[in-house]
Amino acid sequence: MAKFLVLASLGPSQPDAPGASQAAEAVKGWVTEQQQGGRVEAAYTYPGGGGCAIINADSTEDLQQLLVSNPATAFLRYEVRPLVEFNESMDRVAGGRAGGDTW
Repeated sequence: MAKFLVLASLGPSQPDAPGASQAAEAVKGWVTEQQQGGRVEAAYTYPGGGGCAIINADSTEDLQQLLVSNPATAFLRYEVRPLVEFNESMDRVAGGRAGGDTW
């Protein structure tokens, strides 16, 4: 299973105050459910809105399907970065197997 860092920022469209409160509760339940299922490893919010998470997914398609199921997806913009285990990555770099100018 691959790990992805998912950065979520607020999109141009946002719900009104009552809708935002309902969306927050729905997202809280969704994240809790995904954490219990082992899909979301860690989740954080930013003081100004949005947040980030480390998500476990089998593929980018699997990740997209999971993100689409987020109740607040319509109000977010995502940036996704695949993650590589630190020690494995450093072993490749130390062994000269990184290639090019990849760290």
